[in-house]
Amino acid sequence: MISSTFGKHDEKKQSVPHDLEILPVTLPPVVRIPCQRQDLPCEVLVEPGTRVLRGQPVAVTGGAAVHSPVSGRVKQIAVMDNCEGVPATTVVVENDGLGESVELSKITGINGMTAAEIYERLNAAGIVITFVDGTTFVYGLPSPGAGIHTLLLHGWVGALNGSGGEELPPWFHEVISGLRVLFTLYPEAGLVWHSHPSPTLKTLLSEFPKARTLPGAGNSPDMPVKWAVEEIAGRPLERGASPLAEEILPVTLQQARAIHRALFLGEPYMEQLILVEGNGVRRPGYYQVPLGTDLGEVLISAEVKETELAKVVVGCALNGTSVPRLDLPVGKGVFSILTFCEDEVFHYLDRACIHCGRCYQVCQVKLLPQRIAAYAARQNWEAAKVEGVLLCNECGRCSYVCPAGKPLLQLLRLAKKMLVS
Repeated sequence: MISSTFGKHDEKKQSVPHDLEILPVTLPPVVRIPCQRQDLPCEVLVEPGTRVLRGQPVAVTGGAAVHSPVSGRVKQIAVMDNCEGVPATTVVVENDGLGESVELSKITGINGMTAAEIYERLNAAGIVITFVDGTTFVYGLPSPGAGIHTLLLHGWVGALNGSGGEELPPWFHEVISGLRVLFTLYPEAGLVWHSHPSPTLKTLLSEFPKARTLPGAGNSPDMPVKWAVEEIAGRPLERGASPLAEEILPVTLQQARAIHRALFLGEPYMEQLILVEGNGVRRPGYYQVPLGTDLGEVLISAEVKETELAKVVVGCALNGTSVPRLDLPVGKGVFSILTFCEDEVFHYLDRACIHCGRCYQVCQVKLLPQRIAAYAARQNWEAAKVEGVLLCNECGRCSYVCPAGKPLLQLLRLAKKMLVS
């Protein structure tokens, strides 16, 4: 049964600890590392039986390397589902528990380094940027000469915005450092913050006085990055259009931190800083997760309430993806995991449409959501495309007002995802 948390507010949601320490995740016996992104060429650098070290490149996709977070032997190379259920070339590595690592090349500063040298070092470390528009898009960093005019800082940072205190975590200085590196690569860029006012914003404004926030509805981390990009660009974009084409670079706090660690510590982008929260776990917080770790392993580290857990969403509550199972691997596009108990989840009734027209009335782009959903339910993707499904901005209003309790948003998202993939 399809379920949703749209429009649901829980006043008893567990808060993330105020100290905001980074919590460890136990290294799993096997990691399944998603390597391929969209239709970008993926060159696998290893073969089954190859022994790899922690931090060793196992593939190159779109010019950016993909690294193993453990030492061990390559067990399998196959096409497997990522966290969104999208098939991707995946390298499976059996962890030998030795933790043998490649030698990391540290530097103390970037004085004397050219932008091209910095860019090459970040590419070799596997640094990428991500945004969500129906599905998660992952791209390598644009070249220093790409003409980037805006750094769009986005993503749900949860505890950093809602802790109620002024103190920020000790690792936040790495975020500031990573942003400064990006300004070195793109000196003409300004910083735009896509989130609510918070202690985090106050610190950023003190470090980057020219930074600004988006006005109105765009100033919410639950709104899709596409809305923020359209606000900056001043015009609507086609579905799946890359912000990079508008010379806008979206970046999360976690990616900024990864940039610092890649450049100065020589650490490949092989682990993801993920915020785990919600009432489905006893120990919410930020977790350092090796890429390729199953979602279930992450939740075990967060002390999941196994008998009460009803739903897991990767991403924010409004625009995230509800996962069908917990053996899906963490990739570079996963930054937040939300957990819900049974009494927090609304289950769609999916009764017959009564043709009331409410979904059309609330649709911001004046689509016919129920008609498109009917095509999607029959897997008639081309008919859904003709009806304009790619114009859907996934606001969720149609599902919210539907008296028949139909999963309109989920079906429209499915059609968009199938048309892209």
